[in-house]
Amino acid sequence: MQKNVFSGGLGNYRRCWSFLDPFYSPGSDFIAMNNSFITELIVKQSAGEDIVLVTGQYEELFRTLFLAFGPVYEDQYPIMGNAKVMTIKVIWDFTLYWSGIALLFFRNKLCDLAFMQSAGTLLQ
Repeated sequence: MQKNVFSGGLGNYRRCWSFLDPFYSPGSDFIAMNNSFITELIVKQSAGEDIVLVTGQYEELFRTLFLAFGPVYEDQYPIMGNAKVMTIKVIWDFTLYWSGIALLFFRNKLCDLAFMQSAGTLLQ
């Protein structure tokens, strides 16, 4: 993962792809999340808003989500050869995904920093 995803305004985004695992992870989802953050930053900046604080908040949110998903996807190859275990894991992963990050994304809450901060406080 890049040192800073959004540092320097929007300039570093072209190099910031992050995959936890290239064979079994939501890497393209992280690209979609970052595209959403970038779009929000462009809209805010075009409206004349100062995006320095928001940029840092999106950076922190991205890193938090990326690190939170790590244990779900990292070092899972040993269990992939066990059909029974992997079946349960896939169901568990889908449950986490569709009831968590996908729900936030499709309900347009991911870029709502006030909501994400309040939800984060509840989840801690």
